[in-house]
Amino acid sequence: RWLYQGCASPTRGLFCGGQNSGVQKNTIDYITIGSEGNATDFGDLVVGRNGIASCSSSTRGIMAGGDAGSGQTNHIDYITIASASNATDFGDLSNDLRYGGAGCSETRALIAGEYVSNGNGIEYITIASAGNAQDFGDLLNNETNGVSCASTAHGGLQ
Repeated sequence: RWLYQGCASPTRGLFCGGQNSGVQKNTIDYITIGSEGNATDFGDLVVGRNGIASCSSSTRGIMAGGDAGSGQTNHIDYITIASASNATDFGDLSNDLRYGGAGCSETRALIAGEYVSNGNGIEYITIASAGNAQDFGDLLNNETNGVSCASTAHGGLQ
């Protein structure tokens, strides 16, 4: 699998989506950060895709946009990190997105990057309340892919 994204809580790390042999995957794997060992199946994304923008609060992981094989999507999925299960539909981005970046606090996630119709867009969601993303503002320049974001949701560097 390649072009997958990750998110984490203080105890679990997750690897979401990706592509293998030209097929977009809906796979979610997890590891327990405090214990060495192989990844374990967590569940599935609502829609298989690669190039997802993802981030997490300490309890909930968000996976937004991505390439579903037929092009960019506007899907937002979420998972409750402590409970292995399939992702649930959270809402939609205003525009399709792939290879974006996301970062969050415990309450709000920002999603930025290569949006169709807005190459420098930033949108936000409130992590605890499922719903559609809203306009936050714009990046200084258009992005083509590979946007990265950081999160302080887990207390930052120690």
